[in-house]
This record gives sequence, structure tokens and C-alpha cells, in this order.
Amino acid sequence: MYRYLRTLSSFSPAGRARRNRNTQSRRFASSASRGKVVVAMSGGVDSALSAYLLQKEGYDVSGLYMRNWSEHEEGYCSGQDDMESIDKVAKHLKIPWSVVDFQREYWNDVFEPSLEEFTSGATPNPDVLCNREIKFKRMAEYIFQHFKGTDYIATGHYARLRPNPKSGSVELLRAVDEGKDQTYFLVQVNQQVLQKTLFPVGGMMKSAVKKMAADVGLPNATRKESMGICFVGKRKFDKFLGEYLDTSKPGQFVDVDTGAAVGTHRGIPFYTIGQAASIAGKAVKYFVVSKDLQTNVIKVANSPGHPALSSTSLVTESFHWISGPREEIFTPTGLRCIFRIRHRGPLKECTVFAVDSNPAKLTVKFDSPTQAVTPGQYVALYDGEVCLGGGSILSSTPLQ
Repeated sequence: MYRYLRTLSSFSPAGRARRNRNTQSRRFASSASRGKVVVAMSGGVDSALSAYLLQKEGYDVSGLYMRNWSEHEEGYCSGQDDMESIDKVAKHLKIPWSVVDFQREYWNDVFEPSLEEFTSGATPNPDVLCNREIKFKRMAEYIFQHFKGTDYIATGHYARLRPNPKSGSVELLRAVDEGKDQTYFLVQVNQQVLQKTLFPVGGMMKSAVKKMAADVGLPNATRKESMGICFVGKRKFDKFLGEYLDTSKPGQFVDVDTGAAVGTHRGIPFYTIGQAASIAGKAVKYFVVSKDLQTNVIKVANSPGHPALSSTSLVTESFHWISGPREEIFTPTGLRCIFRIRHRGPLKECTVFAVDSNPAKLTVKFDSPTQAVTPGQYVALYDGEVCLGGGSILSSTPLQ
């Protein structure tokens, strides 16, 4: 059903323009001003302006669109609209663009693992997995193998890169526009790939991106920004999950304070920590506190700020250090840094310790209680503006 069709087709001749703008960090200012770069194009304005900026910088630019989900099977992704948008931009910039099919890889490396996590009671983050397994792994490998002489890949992510002369690595920095920062989704990306990556719009405000796109006449300058996960599309998320997960395991909602059953849930995979439970017939709003696979019980609280939703620490596994682990995690005093547990979540202070001297398994102790720590989601650590990396949340220590 999920046929693997890898195709590459070009639609327009290559173009090249004068260098007149610095689009990345200073690490490129003293290097050769011209090189070959392939831009991962989504059909949106961010990747389109990235292609424009790199072209103006003097790079030989090509575009590449990844087809990760079968629109013909589900009919919900905007793939055809995306490609039409890219074609207009490519013709405007006079650059070639191509299509590559990663449906099989996406299904095996992102979608199925996500379903397994939902089934286990966790709440996965497919966007983090997609960046790690597809965009900055499969796509990068494909580009450097098939686009001979390519120096860099580029994306429209709101993030920045900076060389660290002491370590020889590059550091991942939060975007200038904090409201659009996407480093949370990049916490598991490989260092070697980052060294060959450009984020042209990471140093710009979103408003400036839109204005420049309009000023230079990009055809998609006013295109509406896509939100959410592609394979879900415009459907409600629980309805989508119901097409792939067992919906025959209803159970009880239990009030965390009274121990009384207050309603019936449709199945543990359909709920995540902190979300409104939407219990029929109840005037009081309840929020998910915990999920027990053994008893099939979901405990709920009658306030989003209930102490039962607060945690004092978490344990993360498979933590990926972008530029290598910090030595402080092996000391009794630990590493002082800041963290967030969701995209656009608040940055809060913490202390981090390695578990059993393993830099990939960490205990993150919060300076203050933190709401709705969710297994399966990622914790991202930061030292100021530098993103140190991130890992999947395994468990948390409740406040009460």
C-alpha cells in the first residue's frame, strides 16, 4: 500500500545572482562566497525567502521538495498545493527544483514509532522525529549523494548556527524571533549535518521575512502558514488516531482528589497529560493528570493548575548533545542551565545530572514546579541562547 517511488524531476533552468547579503552567521563571511546549496522547500514563505537570500549571497541554489505522506491515500495533505507554490517560486528565482519521495522512510521511521508510543501511553513528537530521521538524515544523505558538488543544505527553520573554535563544532542558537524559534524541533539533529546546514531566516523576525518576500515579489509571500502535522491535515487529531489505533478499550476517568469515577474515556492513547478531558455531562472542567495502562484508568483534576499536574524533576533517555556533553553533569553540583518541555513553552531554570554516569540519560531537577510534564515529549536544554540538545521524557517526579 505504501509503494516506494523515488523520483527526481527538474522543472526550470538554474539561475545565479550577485552576492550582496550575509544570510547565515559569521562563520561563512570569510569562506568562499560562492558554493552549491540545496534548499529544502516546503511551499511556504520561509523556505522560499531562504532560497532568495542564498541566491543573492552568490550561491548556486537548487530546491528540493520531500513527499513524506501519500496524499492519494488520505487526501488530507497539501502536497499538490505545496508543489505548485514551489514551482511558481522556482520560476520567479530561475532555479531548478526537484521532488524526492520518502513515504516509506517516513512511515517506518516516524509514523509507526509514533503509533507505538501512543499505544504505550506516551505522547510522541513526530516533528522532532521527522527532523532527526528524514529531513536532516535521509534528505541530507540523498542531497550529498545525488547533487554532486553540493556544499550545504538549507531550510527555512527559525534557528541559528555559530562555530565554536575551541571544539571545532557548530552551536545551535535560538532564533532572533523568540516567538518563532524552532530549536526545540532540532534537538536531535546530528552535529555533522549541522556543519553543512544553513538557516538563512534564523536571524530575522517573521514580520521582516514576510515584508521582504513581498518586496522582492515572491509568488507565495502571502500564502497562509501551515500548522500542525502534515498527515493529520484538517482532521481532529483523535479522529485521525482512531483510524490506526484500537478504539475498543474505554475506561474510567477518576478524580485525583476524591477517587470517584467521573466519566468514561475512549482509550488511553487519545489523551495527553494536561489536556482538557472533555467529560460529557460535567459542568466542571477536568484535566488529565496521569494514565495507567494496567488499570486503564485516567486520573483527572478539576483545575489546570492543580498540584497533581506539577512535577519537581524528570528523567530523559536517549539525550542528544548537539556539541557534546557538558562535564558538569558528572559532578555532585550538576549543570546549571535552562529548559523547556514543549515548543514555545516557557524557559525555566534547572540543574542537570547524569544517571549512572551516562550522558544520554539525565535527571533534570526543576528550580520550581513545572506543569504537565509529558512522557514521550522532549526536554530541550539551553545555556543562554545556545541549545545544548534534547531527549525524550521518560518519567517525572510528581509534586504530590
